Amino acid sequence: MPQQLSADATLTGRENVALSPGSTTCRGATGRAGRRRARRGGLSEVADRPAKTYSGGMVRRLELAQALVSAPRLLVLDEPTVGLDPVARASVWARIEQIKQATGMTVLVTTHLMQEADQRCDRVALMHRGQIRALGTRRAT
Repeated sequence: MPQQLSADATLTGRENVALSPGSTTCRGATGRAGRRRARRGGLSEVADRPAKTYSGGMVRRLELAQALVSAPRLLVLDEPTVGLDPVARASVWARIEQIKQATGMTVLVTTHLMQEADQRCDRVALMHRGQIRALGTRRAT
């Protein structure tokens, strides 16, 4: 999932997901499994609206659905909550946690928000100038 917002604003949410690399549509196939993976972003109620009508948090959830369409074992998220208000940020994190719990997927997150890393991640690595300077499990609260 990219750091910058990347959904095509002129397409609906459903169309954005269908045209994602790894989607059943892009591979020339359709089926229940592909549609089920496409719903993972939690946007079923607005799937047929143009992405340009989505809030920032909804676009991030759309991008999450796009990233999940191929059912990866590793999900890499580059600052998934950048630019979001606290409510949208919580919504994105809740969806990530639901997916992680349901699939057992490994999620690698980059963030500059240390509080998010501390609250949301099982392990944290601190990098400076491309080098890992500290690595460990999250602290007990």
